[in-house]
Formats: sequence, C-alpha cells, structure tokens
Amino acid sequence: MTEMKDLVSVVIPAYNVSEYIGECLDSILSQTYPNIEIIVVDDGSKDQTGAICDRYAQNASNIRVIHQANGGANNARMTGVMAAAGKWITLVDGDDTLGCNAIQTMLEHATDDCAIVLSGYSEEHTFSSAEYGEKLLTWSIHALFGKLYRRDVIAHEDIFATPRWLVVGEDFLSNIKAVKYIGDDIVSGIPQQVYNYRQRSGSLMHSFKNDGEYDYRLLKLVKEEIESASLNIRNLANYEIGVLSHLIMSRSSIDTGWLESLKKRCTGMPLSKREQFILSSTDSLWKREALIAEKKLRKIARQILVLLHLR
Repeated sequence: MTEMKDLVSVVIPAYNVSEYIGECLDSILSQTYPNIEIIVVDDGSKDQTGAICDRYAQNASNIRVIHQANGGANNARMTGVMAAAGKWITLVDGDDTLGCNAIQTMLEHATDDCAIVLSGYSEEHTFSSAEYGEKLLTWSIHALFGKLYRRDVIAHEDIFATPRWLVVGEDFLSNIKAVKYIGDDIVSGIPQQVYNYRQRSGSLMHSFKNDGEYDYRLLKLVKEEIESASLNIRNLANYEIGVLSHLIMSRSSIDTGWLESLKKRCTGMPLSKREQFILSSTDSLWKREALIAEKKLRKIARQILVLLHLR
C-alpha cells in the first residue's frame, strides 16, 4: 500500500475558465488528504483566469501558477506534469471539480504494484497493461481526468506530444501512449465517482463537429503508437470498425487499402452482428444508406430529448 504521506500533484490546465477556476481550486484546497501541491498552467487565457489563479497562489503556499503562451490543452498538461514533484499525479480540467475525499479515496487503492488508479469504473477491477489498453479502445475510460497516475508512468513528454489539430481525443491518445510505461504493474479500477465533470454548452467538447475523416486521422495515430510500442492490444480491429461506421455515416471517402486489410484481419474474428453489418455495408448500398439514416435518426432523437429537458 502506498504511503498516505506521499506528495500528490494536482495539475490543472486552464484556458478562459475565469467563471469556474475558483470553484475548481476551492474543491482541491478542501481535500481531506493534506499533502498536495497544486500546479495551475494558465494556457494564454484572454480572460481573468490567470489573475484569479495568482490571487489564490498568494493565499495558499501549495499553489504554483505557470503562465505560458497558448499551446493547447495537452501542451499545458505537459508543462504542469513535468513541473510536478509528487510521487502521484492527477489531472483536473479548470472548469471541473473534485469531491472532497477524491485524492484520499484513490490513494487508498494505490498498492505497491499499481501504476494508475481509475475512478468511476463499474466495479473494483484490476487490469494488466494489455487489458487496460483494450479497455481504452472502447472509449469508456478514455479521459485523463478521474485517474491517479504514478509519476514514472505519466511524466513523459511524449505522452502529451499530440498534434495541435487533435482538439478532441487528445486525452485518449495520451492514455494509449502511457500504456507502455505501465510494464508489469496493474491499473486499479474503483467504482467511487470522485471527479465532477462540468458539461457546458460553450466548451470545445460540445461545440466540436466530428466527422469520420477526423476519427480516421486519430485512428492512424493510435495504430502508429500501438505498433511502435509493440503493445499487445487485441481489439484494435473492433475500434477500427467503429471508425469505419463513422466514415460511412458521414459519407467520407474510405482508404481502400486500409479497408481490405481490416476485412482480412476480421476474418474468423468473433464479431457482433452490428460489426458484421458495418463491414458488409461497404459492398451494399442499402446497408450504407441504413447506417446514414440511423445517424440522422439519432440526431433527431437527441434534439427531441433536449427540447423535452428544456420544457
């Protein structure tokens, strides 16, 4: 079990979150676990974010503020992580908050052979590095937040070296990059929800317009990382089928060489009926149109749910 006196670094990338950064910092200053350093990276904010953080730092000796030119969320995370001194590191977005016992709860599950503690999982579960990588590809645990990373696993510049065009999914790619540093250690999943994610209409996540071509560019980066690090991740083809469905639904062009390779690799694999349908749709006009219609219906359904919620 990890020492409950270990220093924990909380890294906060912050860009134009003046309305929320105070609440974020208050939630971290209120942690039941006392040995914490807080590193805020003001990523070239144009509002009062930097000034607010500076005021907090004047009143709390464990807060350090780094001001830098805008470089994007992952660049800000890298700056903070590389400046962190803690044995353990957790990342918090500047518009989110932590529950008051978040860090203590995660530390209680950080055994000697634990590389990452993953909060908010469906049950207590232990993953090997390969199993964790496979779970990441399902996009169910892709975020960098809500996790406690051992320093030697996350404090590597290459983890955060993602292209600037990758504005959504950069955390997913960073987690894939971190898998190779887990080695023979484990990832501990715990059911406790310790992270409070704020959904706001003005955020990049909610304003971003995704399409199949974007997903395909991200897929190529993920495949490069898996292949270069020789990661033993078996369900890559299932992730690729998901990307293929997005390409079809958005009527995007499809790389025929990649498609033929995917079909060959899927031969004999235990695919779901939906996955089989998606693969076969590339040779069937009516199946492609059915997938496109499904996307439109889902969009209409979401709009109806929003209207019902507003009533």
